[in-house]
Amino acid sequence: MEFLIHSTTGTYCILNTPASSFFWFTVQTMVGYGNMAPITKRGRRLVFLLGFFSILLFGGILAMAGYIVAFLFDDWVSRRGMYFLSKPWVACCIWAAAYYGWMCVIASQYVYWKDARLGENVSFETAYWWAYISTTTVGLGDFFLDSEGLIGRDVFIFPLIFLVGFTLLSAFLSKFWDACSIVIQRRRKGFVDMLLSQKVSWKETCISQRGENSLTEEASSS
Repeated sequence: MEFLIHSTTGTYCILNTPASSFFWFTVQTMVGYGNMAPITKRGRRLVFLLGFFSILLFGGILAMAGYIVAFLFDDWVSRRGMYFLSKPWVACCIWAAAYYGWMCVIASQYVYWKDARLGENVSFETAYWWAYISTTTVGLGDFFLDSEGLIGRDVFIFPLIFLVGFTLLSAFLSKFWDACSIVIQRRRKGFVDMLLSQKVSWKETCISQRGENSLTEEASSS
């Protein structure tokens, strides 16, 4: 009751639609800061059922978005003759730089929001940390967007810049996996070639030994 009076200046609840919308965004993106959570059985059932399908849908869309963005970038640089930029390790570095650079945008928005909405001064280092745990969907809960400070346009601004960060991270991970796959395939091919060469050499040794044994038997019989 004391918390309710402190947050609403009364003994009644006030429906906060922007905070509720942002809470659902943190559910489907698996960020889950932990500052908001359902406490009723119906609310938990709703999150358990619809939240699960929202997570699956968001994960599929995010993976597809990252692949499409990376493909469009590769096509764009190929059309301009800059083929080296489409190489997996080079493209991986480019997408990593774009992702970490975009987190500066998110951090700047967080610093502005904290000052404008709550009158709190947050360092850029702290804001960058918050951007990292948000875009990687870690959501530790040490920093978050306070529900009492959220208004209508925040529900559009923060999800939008988060989605851009998610897409850049997905493109980076896609290229990183492509680069790792090339290395793995090369090592696997080298390992298979080594086994095949050993098998061939072992087979040739067996054939030569059989030939020597047959010659020895013929000589002893004669």
